[in-house]
Amino acid sequence: MFQKKKQYVPQGDPELRRVDTVDKAILPIKKTEPNGVFLLTNGKYAKTFHIADINYLTADFEGQNAIFKKYSDLLNSMLENYKITIMTRKLKQVTDIDKLYFKYDASDELNELRKELNDYINSLSVDANTYVQEIYITVTCSKPNLKEANTYFNRVEVTLQQALSKMGSSCTPLNEYQKLELIYSFYNANSDVPFKYDRKKAMRLGHSYKEYVCPDSFVSEFDHFRIGERFGQAMLIKDFRQVLRDELIKGLVEVNTEIAISIDVSPIPKDKAIKMAEQKILANETNITNYQRKQNQNRNWAAELPYDYRQQRAILDEFLDELTVNDQCMFSCTVTLVHLADSKDELEQMSANLISIASGCQTNLEKLLLPSRQRGGLVTALPFGVDEIKFNRTLLTSGLAILMPFKIQDILHSEGIVCGVNKISGNLILVDRRKLKNGNSWILGKPGGGKSFFAKLQIFLIKMQYPNADIVVLDPEREYSPLVEALGGKVINISSTSTNHINAMDMSSSYSEDEADPLLHKSEFVMSLFEQISNGKVNNKHRSIIDRCAKNVYEQYIKNGYRGTAPTLIDLRNELLKVDDTDISKQVAQELAIEAELFTTGSLNTFAKQTNVELDNNLI
Repeated sequence: MFQKKKQYVPQGDPELRRVDTVDKAILPIKKTEPNGVFLLTNGKYAKTFHIADINYLTADFEGQNAIFKKYSDLLNSMLENYKITIMTRKLKQVTDIDKLYFKYDASDELNELRKELNDYINSLSVDANTYVQEIYITVTCSKPNLKEANTYFNRVEVTLQQALSKMGSSCTPLNEYQKLELIYSFYNANSDVPFKYDRKKAMRLGHSYKEYVCPDSFVSEFDHFRIGERFGQAMLIKDFRQVLRDELIKGLVEVNTEIAISIDVSPIPKDKAIKMAEQKILANETNITNYQRKQNQNRNWAAELPYDYRQQRAILDEFLDELTVNDQCMFSCTVTLVHLADSKDELEQMSANLISIASGCQTNLEKLLLPSRQRGGLVTALPFGVDEIKFNRTLLTSGLAILMPFKIQDILHSEGIVCGVNKISGNLILVDRRKLKNGNSWILGKPGGGKSFFAKLQIFLIKMQYPNADIVVLDPEREYSPLVEALGGKVINISSTSTNHINAMDMSSSYSEDEADPLLHKSEFVMSLFEQISNGKVNNKHRSIIDRCAKNVYEQYIKNGYRGTAPTLIDLRNELLKVDDTDISKQVAQELAIEAELFTTGSLNTFAKQTNVELDNNLI
């Protein structure tokens, strides 16, 4: 039984408190570095990278085959030992679910709407999966010092990024805090206490990182272990069938509990692999020769080779062809699994379920027996970088790649709004558009399918989640007015007959989001406006004239510090009519002025007048 030993520090500093020295049994770490490089108890350095999931399950056959080939290339590019870990963690450990619900505020009249939103979010949360899948690669190396280890890990990161980018994925190195938090979340899965670790403060107080990570107790028994108040079990995939299926990892991680599956991989050099294959072939041929000699001595001249010998010969010949012809590599692999449960009965039931899933994929999954093997299986299955089981099985690249860790891409932004449930993973879809490369979206569906309702719900959620966000709704059907008014927004009716006007030429000093000249962006807007007016018939001559006239009409307004009356489209048209420096310029300006006449002095002049409505509301 491994428990925390109590130790007291000298009195003096009021912040110093009792510290706990934790046994090294379940933390095979000697030293940690702020950049995430860990020195392990076996003398090797290790670093863990988070791998972004991709949409493997939703891809068609050709897409899955392309991902499989690119993933195979990634495996072949890794030269040192590495560990692929697939972990499922509770959603609350990845994002704060409580932040999804809106707090009531007595200062406004929106509490009834907040209650409706909370009921909607709760209805989705009840049916949603409470566990999320994450993928990690832990790379280990034997280097004489930290500097050389950092150099190697930097090179590995570049290799991973290049290979993963071809698959639509990416990798992010974990720093010290992130990796310790990952270990803490598994060792303290039922704890509601968030992980808190400050390296500088811990060093000042003389504390070890182990005190912040380890559970209260760890007891290793014959076929399971107890970690804190929970039960756990380490298991091992002992035998792989000749034909593997890519559903194995997917099926195992879909069990709703904290689970970690690790594939420890040791690449075997190509020349050594070929030599091993040739030795196996030679041994099999020797057995065949001995069998035939024995049959000849018994005058059994017509004796056929037994099926086992013939099958072994075919398999070994194919194995050697894969190495020499098809550019396959050989790997020595150990696949371990550890899962947690709230009771011993639940643990046994879950173990039986996992064994059944593995059996359905023609794989033999067994419990590890003896306390030392349970403890070793635990630290092997987690992304430390150690392999204390060493139950190695030989796989080619195709056999290793078929243990596909990728499943489906979840969107779980920490400050995102609820947009539904992922039908594949069952997880909530939490989207923060500010964190996306492209925050735009389309709402598609059949008539009556709820497109407008979903759009209104998005406006509702964005307004509640991000009170300072600017929301502009273009509503030709006038169906969003009640929602905007209920949320305290402003409804502005714009038409050719309305008395409300918005000046298309309005510009402030903050018109440009970056530090560029606001006039540059406004000039581009005016050019795009004329392209719309003329149905895209604007060429470089037109753009030059528009740019020149735009600068002229804004000159005095900019000199006044963007104060006073801004120019209008009418002023711009009048400036175009003044152009007469050359015949060509005059002709081009006249064409533009005629195109703009309908929208300036004509009947569609709504945006050619000074703004007479207040635009200070962030929901319009």
